[in-house]
Amino acid sequence: MRRIAATAKEGELRGTDGAVLCDDDTDKIGYLRVYEFESDEFKEKLSEMLTEMGNEYLFVVNKKDNNLHMWSVPRSELVQYLPFKA
Repeated sequence: MRRIAATAKEGELRGTDGAVLCDDDTDKIGYLRVYEFESDEFKEKLSEMLTEMGNEYLFVVNKKDNNLHMWSVPRSELVQYLPFKA
């Protein structure tokens, strides 16, 4: 979860219209904005979810064997995984 939180924090500097992508096949993680996903259907679904709940939740997409599964994490829970500077 720490990796997801750090990736989201860095990725959202480019824009909050995206999700953390965890590629289970390559063990890579990154932040993609809506327009960077390939499937138009998935883009539409993610965009809708971000509009409805993006302020409260971070969206995470797991990719395995070219299948995408999206889940959400309350932003309030992510705070515990982020380092704070004094």
